[in-house]
Amino acid sequence: MKMYRILFFASILQITQLAKAQALIQEVPSKVSIGLTQSFDFGSRLSSADPSFTWMKNSSDSIETPTFTASSAVKLQYNLSEKISLRTGIIYAKKGYQYKSGSLAGFDHYQENYALIEVPIQVLYKLGQKKNKPYVSLGTSAGYLIKSQAFYTLENSTKEVKMPLSSDLTKLQVNGILGLGMSFSLDQKWTLVSEVNYTQALFSISNGPLKKQLFTAGINLGLFRSF
Repeated sequence: MKMYRILFFASILQITQLAKAQALIQEVPSKVSIGLTQSFDFGSRLSSADPSFTWMKNSSDSIETPTFTASSAVKLQYNLSEKISLRTGIIYAKKGYQYKSGSLAGFDHYQENYALIEVPIQVLYKLGQKKNKPYVSLGTSAGYLIKSQAFYTLENSTKEVKMPLSSDLTKLQVNGILGLGMSFSLDQKWTLVSEVNYTQALFSISNGPLKKQLFTAGINLGLFRSF
């Protein structure tokens, strides 16, 4: 009977120790997470030109307007500490701009769209100690232009015409990234992310007399799973 009591208390002690170990494991934050993100942006450009082509810059700036774009990404995040994380991944980014309807002679609408594959590197700094944390992000991305097209409709016509753009475009792009976001912890594994971000090309996508530095500004939504 005494042996049974010893085994009984030993079993209780073992179960208690296992429960404590499991609690400690759950308290240790995961260092790696993978997520899918989707951004909804307004795309446009900054322009510049040589002095002899200033008239072209001023003319295009007066009729140019932003266009709606959307980009998708697979992202990997590594937590260096409770405050600082690194984020990278692969982005299918869409950018572009358009001219006001009826602003070009002979056209009802004209729009340029660009599709790029980008690899970002961002540093995230988390604010506060709560379960749901705001954060700021700063980084850069390298991109490769995979597709470029112009879309337009002629006056008194409803037919949209597509035209490839390839004569004077730079394939490689480097961007700066700035973001302000909020992470919402759903449980131990899943985190929802909402971020307002801005991306700015550091170099012109065009080699012609009119330089075009593409930028986007919008909202990025994502769902991450920790491992």
